[in-house]
Amino acid sequence: MSAEELIDAALLQSDYPGFQALKEQRWLDCSKSEREMNFLDGFGWPDGRFRFQPDWKALGDVEGKIPPLPDYWDAIDQSSAEYPLRLITPTARSFLNTSFTETAGAREREIGPRLLIHAADATAASVSDGEQGAGGQQAGRDNIGGESD
Repeated sequence: MSAEELIDAALLQSDYPGFQALKEQRWLDCSKSEREMNFLDGFGWPDGRFRFQPDWKALGDVEGKIPPLPDYWDAIDQSSAEYPLRLITPTARSFLNTSFTETAGAREREIGPRLLIHAADATAASVSDGEQGAGGQQAGRDNIGGESD
């Protein structure tokens, strides 16, 4: 399936015009009416009410990890003896969004994924500037170049 066919299928399955129609229109306004955007006719439940305590299990939380009421949820990886550093993934500084990822200036400034590590931690882990290595946490690993500060 080509990229265009995949996009066309996704659009049509979502009750939008197909790829060719969208290409000709060059724009598709997907915003909802003011009444819908402001929930003046209720929320997406049969009774129209907002759920402060949704049935998370029915919505996919089969392990029961999501708090039952709106609250702080400690869902990030924690450091441990096996993983002494926490992996954080900040946004790319040179890219505002996908519209700007292909500009020459952005491509020159954004070298690519890299591990920024404190000099003391780099020394302890025997990581040198520019060295390729595996980095990760409980959720996964990746091979990237290191850079210490």
